[in-house]
Amino acid sequence: MNSVSVDVEIASVAGQQTIYGDDFPLVLQCRTAAFQFGGLASAIIVFQFLESIAALIVALPNFGFLTLGMHAGFAVYFPELYPTRLRGTGTGFCFNAGRVLAAPTLIATGWLQDRFEYDLHDAATLLSLLFVVGILVLPFAPENRGQELRD
Repeated sequence: MNSVSVDVEIASVAGQQTIYGDDFPLVLQCRTAAFQFGGLASAIIVFQFLESIAALIVALPNFGFLTLGMHAGFAVYFPELYPTRLRGTGTGFCFNAGRVLAAPTLIATGWLQDRFEYDLHDAATLLSLLFVVGILVLPFAPENRGQELRD
């Protein structure tokens, strides 16, 4: 197993612990903006400043927590947006629409590397600016805390 595989596994385990682990109440208390800013900051740090394996082993769990941690709240947030008869469909649509919209970033990574001769670190850093889009959209997201669920 090479060092890149180990790094990816460390980030994945940290992110999965956030999603499925005991940290769920912590995730619900934090606002999504903290994850957006934290994801942006950690992506820039990981992709631009860290090169040693030891530094990556320390940083990647935080990177996984901040970039995947916001998804833990989606499982609670999305169903509350829809009436009971549409809850499963609406939640599934929201999760999968995000995946469909994220897929072009893979193409954009290759295009940035080919067209502008960016290396992978620079292309990933540039694409991490998509967290800014999330920060700009947050004020328009409906708040459902303390409201009755619609039937």
